[in-house]
Amino acid sequence: MRVTSPASMTGIGVCPGRAAGPVALMGPRPRLPADRPAVTDPDSEVLAAIAALTQTAEELEARAAASSMPASAEVLEATAMIARDPSLEEAVRSAIAKGEPAAWAVDRAIEAFRAMLLDLGGYMAERVSDLDDVRDRTVARLLGVPMPVTTLQGQDALLSIVQMPAGVPVGTLAIGKPGAINAGLLAVSILSNSRPDLRTRLRTYRQEQTEKVRREQLP
Repeated sequence: MRVTSPASMTGIGVCPGRAAGPVALMGPRPRLPADRPAVTDPDSEVLAAIAALTQTAEELEARAAASSMPASAEVLEATAMIARDPSLEEAVRSAIAKGEPAAWAVDRAIEAFRAMLLDLGGYMAERVSDLDDVRDRTVARLLGVPMPVTTLQGQDALLSIVQMPAGVPVGTLAIGKPGAINAGLLAVSILSNSRPDLRTRLRTYRQEQTEKVRREQLP
């Protein structure tokens, strides 16, 4: 581009091999420490557990209210209801009464609910991932560690992507390493429209993939 007069430019500078944007570092799924502390004040443990469950519910409800995607909001609201379930609170209280610290009590109570839902199967078994999300967020609060992954372990983000309205194109690929490979191939396929060298290499790669598939034997 040739600039014939001074100009003021705003925005993010872009050049080959560079990317710019916000980065969020998410914590891993919280694990209970090997050394379980002794419970000296059961009442305080109960209050801490209930407060953490309430904060988890409030956060999910706030996200639901802010969501522009009805399906995502519905999932968030349903997960918040799990955190507010009186039977879950009762199970946590019972575990604390047996000597479990707050974080351990939440973990044990949700694990019991998890096993019950898996036994029921069908739709109820599908709610296990929501239970896991409530467990992880609540335990993280009680242990004072970073929140794990994203809300609903990324399910809300996936729902937002696949429900983008017309006019907001999104390339939905895959999860993990396969997604990274596909993202690279998608970028190359776009660039190959104006890069003959990339076009040739992409065609060669696709041909090799085709031949590889043809040679494979199904079990």
